[in-house]
Amino acid sequence: MDEASSLDAVRQAWANYSAAVRRALEWDDQARRRQGRDFLARAPEVQRLRVLSVSERINGLNERHLRGETDRSMRSVNDFRERVLALTAVTVLLGLILATLVVRHILKLEADRSVRYRDLLHAQEELHELSAELVKAQEAERRSIARDLHDQVGQSLGALLMDLGRALNEVKDNERARALLAAAKDGAERTVNEVRNIGLLLRPSMLDDLGLAPAIHWQAREVSRRTGLRVDVDAGELPDTLPDEHRTCVFRIVQEALNNAARHANASLVQIAVRQLSDAVMVVVRDNGVGFDPEYMRGMGIVGMEERVRHLGGVFGLQSEPGKGTVLKVELPLSDFSARES
Repeated sequence: MDEASSLDAVRQAWANYSAAVRRALEWDDQARRRQGRDFLARAPEVQRLRVLSVSERINGLNERHLRGETDRSMRSVNDFRERVLALTAVTVLLGLILATLVVRHILKLEADRSVRYRDLLHAQEELHELSAELVKAQEAERRSIARDLHDQVGQSLGALLMDLGRALNEVKDNERARALLAAAKDGAERTVNEVRNIGLLLRPSMLDDLGLAPAIHWQAREVSRRTGLRVDVDAGELPDTLPDEHRTCVFRIVQEALNNAARHANASLVQIAVRQLSDAVMVVVRDNGVGFDPEYMRGMGIVGMEERVRHLGGVFGLQSEPGKGTVLKVELPLSDFSARES
């Protein structure tokens, strides 16, 4: 019996029981005495037992329905749990795959970056070596040109001066010829001086013959003579054993710093200090010019000085502010040079 028929049976039993009770309530006194005992003994109890029986069947059906619903609910929960677990597993798997791909891509990018960085370092090293070779070639060319100017052009101009002097002595009565020869002699003397100055600027012979300190003092006097700039030099006692590369580097740095102070800084005073320590050579050039911002204004002269210092393994420092002058500090180690020589 299903739930609907059980409910109909309960309704029918209850209707019969109610009808019997209503009929009993309608009896008169004689009918109550005659039929009441039998009614009370059989009809209500039978109807009650019938209702209880049907109710028990309904309760059984309800319990089976509840267990069925509970089982369906548990199956639904289990299905949902399995789907969540499956979705979680798929998500984790996809995440691992994506993480693996990302890590592999990052490692590849890192490897490419390392290769490019090594290539960049190698290119910078080659550039520094090329720059150093260029500086050496320039110095050698300057030395050769200065020697040629002194030995060939200077001697030729000197011979020309001697010939002009003899010709001037021979022409005594011709004033016009003497004037022309005197003008030619003056021009030749100026040319000799200019050639000598060009040769000294290219490579002062005193740097090779007398040493670094006399060359710096001469450069300071020449700049003061040409520009009126006051230059104070404190070179101390620089030994003759200073390596040629270091002497050339220090001289070129001082030369470039003086030219910058005279041309661009509008300075009135430049102070130069050169000291040889136990393991390094220190150079400090200070001026009272207009100054500048080194972060945004770095000419080729400054770049050239920095390249020379870096080639010798030194430290290049430049401090300047607009309106506060400029301080150039250079430290050239001697131990690195000794190690390279050995």
